Amino acid sequence: SMSDPRTARRGVQNGSKLLKSRDKYNNEATSFERHWEGHYSHFIRSPQTSMSETQFRDRLISTGNSPETRERVTQGLLFGLLSEPENTNKYFSYLGEIATDNWYSTLCNMNMILFEYFTKITDQAKSQIVQFFRLSIKANVGKIDNVIMNFVRYGSDGSDFASRVRLIKGVVEMLSEKEGKDWILSLKGLSLLMPTLLNIVIRLVVDMPQGTSFDSTRTLFLNFAFFIVARRLQCCLYLGRDLLLILLRVSRTAQFAPLWRDLVKNPGQFGGAFKNVEDLLNRPPHSSVFPLKLSIPMQRQVEFMMLHLKHGSHEKHIEWFTEWNLRAHDSSSLRADVIRFVLASTHMKEFNPEMRAVIAYSMLTTSTPGPDMQWAKLVLWWDWFGFSAGESPLGVEHTHFVLRYAINSQPVIGQTLLEFAMREITKLHPPLTPSIRASFNNAYRVIAERHGQTAVMYVLENARLDSSIRELCKGELSGKTSTSTDRRGLHLAGTRGGAKPGGNTPGGGPTAAEKAKSARSVTPPIASASNPPPSGVREKGVKREADKMEKNGGMNEGKKEEEKGKEKRKKDDKEGQERREVDEAIKGLKGELKSLAVEMNNIFKDDKSDEGEKCGAVQKLMEFVQENEELHEDESQLENVGHLLGCLLRPLVSIENTSLLPESKAIHKIENDSLEECFNAPLYVVFRSLSVSESRTAIESIISCMREKDKAVTYLLLFFLKVYSEDSNLPVASYENVAVHFDSTLDARLTEDLELMAKDDRRLFSFCLPFVFSSFSIVASGCIGLFRTFCHFADNDILCQFLGAVYREDIVLFRKDSFNPIVYDSLEWEGVAEMMFWQLINADGVNAEWFYPLYTKINSIKNSVAAAQLLILLKRHEPNTSLVRAIMSRPLNNLDHFTTSAIKLMIEDEECCSKTAEILASLMKKQMSSGEILVSSVNPKSSKSKNSPNKLSMEHIFFHLTELSSRCLVKEKRMTEQLLTTPSFRETVQWTRKSEKSSILYSKFEKFYSFVEMLDEQKNSSRSLRGNRTGSVRGTKREATPIEQEDTKKKKKPSVYIVDSDSD
Repeated sequence: SMSDPRTARRGVQNGSKLLKSRDKYNNEATSFERHWEGHYSHFIRSPQTSMSETQFRDRLISTGNSPETRERVTQGLLFGLLSEPENTNKYFSYLGEIATDNWYSTLCNMNMILFEYFTKITDQAKSQIVQFFRLSIKANVGKIDNVIMNFVRYGSDGSDFASRVRLIKGVVEMLSEKEGKDWILSLKGLSLLMPTLLNIVIRLVVDMPQGTSFDSTRTLFLNFAFFIVARRLQCCLYLGRDLLLILLRVSRTAQFAPLWRDLVKNPGQFGGAFKNVEDLLNRPPHSSVFPLKLSIPMQRQVEFMMLHLKHGSHEKHIEWFTEWNLRAHDSSSLRADVIRFVLASTHMKEFNPEMRAVIAYSMLTTSTPGPDMQWAKLVLWWDWFGFSAGESPLGVEHTHFVLRYAINSQPVIGQTLLEFAMREITKLHPPLTPSIRASFNNAYRVIAERHGQTAVMYVLENARLDSSIRELCKGELSGKTSTSTDRRGLHLAGTRGGAKPGGNTPGGGPTAAEKAKSARSVTPPIASASNPPPSGVREKGVKREADKMEKNGGMNEGKKEEEKGKEKRKKDDKEGQERREVDEAIKGLKGELKSLAVEMNNIFKDDKSDEGEKCGAVQKLMEFVQENEELHEDESQLENVGHLLGCLLRPLVSIENTSLLPESKAIHKIENDSLEECFNAPLYVVFRSLSVSESRTAIESIISCMREKDKAVTYLLLFFLKVYSEDSNLPVASYENVAVHFDSTLDARLTEDLELMAKDDRRLFSFCLPFVFSSFSIVASGCIGLFRTFCHFADNDILCQFLGAVYREDIVLFRKDSFNPIVYDSLEWEGVAEMMFWQLINADGVNAEWFYPLYTKINSIKNSVAAAQLLILLKRHEPNTSLVRAIMSRPLNNLDHFTTSAIKLMIEDEECCSKTAEILASLMKKQMSSGEILVSSVNPKSSKSKNSPNKLSMEHIFFHLTELSSRCLVKEKRMTEQLLTTPSFRETVQWTRKSEKSSILYSKFEKFYSFVEMLDEQKNSSRSLRGNRTGSVRGTKREATPIEQEDTKKKKKPSVYIVDSDSD
């Protein structure tokens, strides 16, 4: 059953039959239920008590004459149907009696429940909705498929993966019945329910955890998905090339493997629905299918971000969206679907292209490194593999924007995205390599036509990318890196002038299909723009293109002039806004302060004024503020001074300068004394005023108000303090005081400023980073955001300089109380950043005890980087009780080899092996004595939480030792055998066998007991033979033990036979 009795009871206890809790939800939800319950009492329950069944039915039928009354009766009947499972059939038949409007009122009200109250109603009510669908299908209610589609989309939403599977399973079971399948086959037209169900069902199948609890559900879902594809293929073709993307995920399952083979090798089996894989890959999806990839709440949330947010104000919204929707088992698949929806949806033209790129980039970089990340990259580029010039270019354009955004934010990520796409041109499906290459060239050609050739070259020729990647792009797009033949040796490229006419028609000319294929295959690549043909070769096609561009040049002049006019108007509007802000700030000042401000403004407006005059004007203003103590308490005056200075001094960082630091010197060779010329700007006059302690608070207020106009102010303050705080009385605490003015914490301000610094000036970021960690050591060593920024933006040079400061003991990186939260946060980072973080851990020499909680909790499958580093650290430390307890407390999982590897590392030499055996023996005695036998007895599900430590039980110990015995016996060093035959360990295992509590252990781990007994017998047998060898009868031979027999088989050399050279 899909309903949860606990939820149902909770609803009843709160006086509600439909809502989970009336107290929890707003008045709108509770008034809806009271409204419907009132109709139920008035039109259904009360008349039923005083009328016969015939009279009651006649009364219901009479209500159908009035639309208003029919609406109320419908709502009352639906309330009864959803709240009284025992009367489902009766209330549905009543609905049929009044459905004179072809069920329009009933379906509208059911849709209203789904759209407005789905998350608030009980599980029992949701189960009853499925029963309503079952009866509607039997009654052949028209357009019920649209309501089922809305239910499925809502049912696929939420943070509880098991609940989602349970809801969708109810629908799939209903449609897998004979009546359900017959109804699916009887649907006329192209129903969107089929692609919606296919996408959601396959996504849930892929993300179901491995285990017997989901086996039956997985089989049910796969059989149903196969039925949809096989019997309603025309509906599924709404998905276009996305149908290939969906089938690719289950192509190796027993249900879909034959279908996939036919799709690739024998497409004629599909009744001419499409010609071949290339034809399907070239079909763009219908625009209506992209929203169906997400649940309706997720679609609304993403659309809100794309419509109303701007870059810079999106972080909190994306963080909330991720926390709310992407923490379950299928988070990786959902991220991929979000990327596909964000990049390819065309149903609303008002979407902000910049926010599309930001959201897709965020979804991509937060994917789990490994297969999930690769899948997200494939989805990102998917439209490029079959793009033709006739389809909408929005999908490929938005991917290009994501790539450009990645190069600007983190060039390493942009480089990996571009490299992935270039590699997949030949790897996705080798026979289609020429076609896919032509699609990529078509995409870049369209982007060049719409945004200019510069936009394309910015990505393909960007100096931030490695030269090897740029060369790879040229080679792949031009087709010079590999031959255009598939594995059967058939040339798929179009025939050129000197080609043999073997594939032509009897008349000597190519067929129409070959002409189309040839025209597509030989499309000139966009990369050829940087490799022109030799001067002696006259390319007519190139000349025609040049003539065409020259002809169109005059037509585009008008557009260029119009664009220039727009840019000029924007510039004028911006300058006008700045003047208004300056005038408003001056207007708020009083007396002599206002006169000084006007004088300073005039100097800044005069183009003939040099930096010295501007600095002098700022100096006068700051001296006046310092000398007038009454201003120190006047916040409004200080705010106006700050806004005025912020307007006049911006922009503080010029995009024309790559770095504030001199380019001629390496970072580690730059001395503070050599940077005096960097601080001749008027801004630093304000910073120098901090040296006067009496006016320091006022200056800090001014700086905080300046930041409202230009966020670079505070990171430039860090730069200034780094250079001058050691040799003057400039206090580093001033930076913290400025942060307080923003109602912000110091760690949040440091994180934001360093991230902005890294984006604007990577050399400055490298220069200031050690200063931040040394001057704000207590805050920095526990700041998750600061470490995240460091690891995402630092390169090898920065890491080298930073680690030098660590080794000189200028910096304390980690503290015990804040270490584990940072490590747990790093598990969600992109792979390169996570590796950088572990470099810091290894350099700092973190105490092994700090990792003990992580050894217990780490998921080695999802967090492979951290798991590998933990094993490396384990090799450096000797075993102790706390470490062994932490490792043996790991969850029981046959697929997780981390525990086995960890135990094997702890017993690498004889001394450690003996110590580990003694610790295990001690732990077993303690757990047996305290009665902690099974996992369920020490870790009850009711008390289990995300951060609660796992308690050790005998089941934990024996499970992990059984895994060790199964995988690590008969190895070269024989350390596993030594562990299991250590006297203290062996005696403890034998003691547990004799204990009264051991019956359940023996039944679960009989294999492990057999291992120990067999090894013990083998050891005793070997010892007795060695003692009696001198008195043994000549010619007798000891029988080898099973393990020695197995070992002998492995070491036995194969026989060598010498035969004559003419022998068969």
